[in-house]
Amino acid sequence: MRPSTVVGKSIHLCFALFIGALVATRARAATPDGPPVPAAENEAARVAIPDVYTWLPETLARSRQRVRAGDPLLQPALERLRGEAEKELAGELVKVTDKPGDLAAMVGGKHNYASFSGYFWPQEGKPDAPWVMRDGVVNTEMIDKFDGPRMKTLQQRVITCSLAFYFTGDTRYARRASEQLRVWFIDPATRMSPHMDYAQCVPNKSKGEPWGIIDVNSFPYLLDAVNLLGDSGEWSADDQAALRAWFVPFTDWLWNSSLGQRERAAPNNHGTFYDLIVARCALFAGDEALARRVVEAFGPGRIAVQIEPDGATPHEQKRGYAAMYTCWNLKGMADMVFLARRLDLDLWAYKTKDGRSLRQAALWLRPYVEEPRFWTFGDGKFKKTSPTEFFWMVTAATGDPEVGDFFRRHMTPTQQTEWQKSRWMLLLPLE
Repeated sequence: MRPSTVVGKSIHLCFALFIGALVATRARAATPDGPPVPAAENEAARVAIPDVYTWLPETLARSRQRVRAGDPLLQPALERLRGEAEKELAGELVKVTDKPGDLAAMVGGKHNYASFSGYFWPQEGKPDAPWVMRDGVVNTEMIDKFDGPRMKTLQQRVITCSLAFYFTGDTRYARRASEQLRVWFIDPATRMSPHMDYAQCVPNKSKGEPWGIIDVNSFPYLLDAVNLLGDSGEWSADDQAALRAWFVPFTDWLWNSSLGQRERAAPNNHGTFYDLIVARCALFAGDEALARRVVEAFGPGRIAVQIEPDGATPHEQKRGYAAMYTCWNLKGMADMVFLARRLDLDLWAYKTKDGRSLRQAALWLRPYVEEPRFWTFGDGKFKKTSPTEFFWMVTAATGDPEVGDFFRRHMTPTQQTEWQKSRWMLLLPLE
């Protein structure tokens, strides 16, 4: 399926790159989810550090400090986030058990998650033949008959409402996120079975496909969002334990099932996001050893395999939406850079003898940002905004001047205005 993430977009022209110097001295603080998080020692930064992996913990805490102090630079992003959260308050809670009875019977029960592989279509005049893939042509009618849209809403709602609570302190948002989590993962009457055997099925071909795991590509951010709810009074220690109990067998399914093993072998964005999903779910489930195993293998297993010595990523560039898939895959790799930092591993520094590295992939994109007309891959369309999330993340995480300076120079006025309003200004403020 065409990927969608639920993290928004925004930026401002003038940046003061201080992310790596947010604190002068660091102490180690125990966290409930895994290894320790660095904690600032100077008095100005003595704030609670959230237990997150796909965002930068100290940066997130400092951003909340700035919001609570009324920093005008972050107010546009805060107001947009608040507006998005208000819409989630008005929406109905989604449940995997909402599927129609005929679909529930087809997939072995209403608790089993089922989605449709959205690029597949019937063969004309052959009603019993396996449906065939038309890359980039989305079969929306079929997608909407399954659980996929509900899964998307689940992830979007929990992340949006949890962040809105974290930055505003409004417990209405925490309550909504908590309610949605309980009905999807905890309540015996409505919870999802902890597997994805029926994800992205293809009529007359398969009941489920390995690439269906991409449906939960936002689970890493969802689990970080859950860890922002602890002091809300709406999400209890028992809730946290029950959710963790769900993710133990789900992580086992991801790692040991046939579909999980096949997705692990994918040499493209599916392999990237599979590793991110497994590592984050394993950490939440209490299996740091598995998470570390996945992250330590990411350099030789993903960066060295997917990125060419010049920085190209040919598996993505042969797709119909080549620019979107290229940048989305690199954004997933940047997420792994963030997660790896919590395990004291540096994936940004990983480089093969022949020059394959995530940094080289960033440098490879630069000519196309400067002149999008040079992009000839896939449908031939490249927007200057396509790699913004990727460049933003690596600039914040690494402080690499060759990447960061280029990124800042090539932001258009429209980008600057729009990105200043997005939640990225709250998650990773670069000024």
